[in-house]
Amino acid sequence: MDIGTFNIAICDDDRELHNEIIGLCNSFFIDKKVNYKVYSYYSGEEIIKETDRHIDLVFLDIEMGGIDGLSVMERLEKMPNVLNIVFVSSHHEFAGDAYGYKTLGFIQKPIKETDFNSRIQKVYKRVISDALVVFSDNCGDYHLRKSDIIYLKADSNYCDIHTIQKTIVTSYTLKKCESILGGMPFLRVHRSYLINVNKISNLSGAYINLITKESIPIGKSYKDTALRSYRQYLYEGMSV
Repeated sequence: MDIGTFNIAICDDDRELHNEIIGLCNSFFIDKKVNYKVYSYYSGEEIIKETDRHIDLVFLDIEMGGIDGLSVMERLEKMPNVLNIVFVSSHHEFAGDAYGYKTLGFIQKPIKETDFNSRIQKVYKRVISDALVVFSDNCGDYHLRKSDIIYLKADSNYCDIHTIQKTIVTSYTLKKCESILGGMPFLRVHRSYLINVNKISNLSGAYINLITKESIPIGKSYKDTALRSYRQYLYEGMSV
């Protein structure tokens, strides 16, 4: 299973904490056959400008000079290149705010290795399930990372695969694409649409608004099942 490189970002104005988290990452990955890199950002302003690098996990402080961590979280949740966020802070009173569709919890400072490993293991499991998938047709092979796919739209006997970078047209049907992707986080919400629920910004009546500012209709016959599946997915993501 090819996940490429596991990219970790640390956003904290405490340089000593960066060294501590890097050490904990080294210990966690010592027996994992996965390449990983750690990138350091010392302010919220720095990381929200990072729109090109794929980031699997951000360790985010709450109290920093300039933009605070909660405001940074709101920005990161809308950035397609950022997949998961975990808060690291001494302010445990904010623990209740440390959940969202990308934000998976809170680690109390000073960091306990058991708490750290519990959180990073959860994200690691998510990422290794984000393997490269291959769509093959007469035009060639398309190798896509699941997290890069925003949604798929049926177009007669073809399917448009909308990714972060571009739109790919394949001769596969939407049903076949759904089978290849293998379930959550991909959810059928309409006879013509299959969406990546990790790209949802909010729900608005009969539409799902995506972080790309596109709106996808919810089919009447899909609505109850789709909403129930989405809520269950969020609940499982918040459970440790």
